[in-house]
Amino acid sequence: MSWLFLLSLTCDVYYSLLHPGEMFTGWLAMGVAFGLFYYFTNARPSAERFRKEHPVLSLVFVIMGGGFIVYMFGSILVFLFGILLPIAGENSIMTTFLFILFCGSDISIS
Repeated sequence: MSWLFLLSLTCDVYYSLLHPGEMFTGWLAMGVAFGLFYYFTNARPSAERFRKEHPVLSLVFVIMGGGFIVYMFGSILVFLFGILLPIAGENSIMTTFLFILFCGSDISIS
C-alpha cells in the first residue's frame, strides 16, 4: 500500500509543478469544504449521527462541495478578468500580466 501513497504523492507533486494555481485552488477548496463539514457535523447531534450512519454519502457531499467551491472560484476569476481587462485598456504589459495571471502560464505569447 505504500507504493500507492508514493505514486499518489508523485503525481500530486508533478501536477503541482505544472499547474500551481489550480492545485492551490483545489487544496483551498477541499480544505474549506472539509472544515465546513467538520464544523456543521459537530455543531448538531443530528448531523453527527448522519455522518456516522452514512460515511460514504458524507464523503460524497464533501467532494461535491469542494467541486462547487472550485467552480465558484473559477467563476469569480472569470468575472474579475472581465472587469479588469477593459480597465487595463491599451497598456499591453498590464493586459498580458492579467491574462497570464487569470488564465495560467500554459499560453505562448508570440
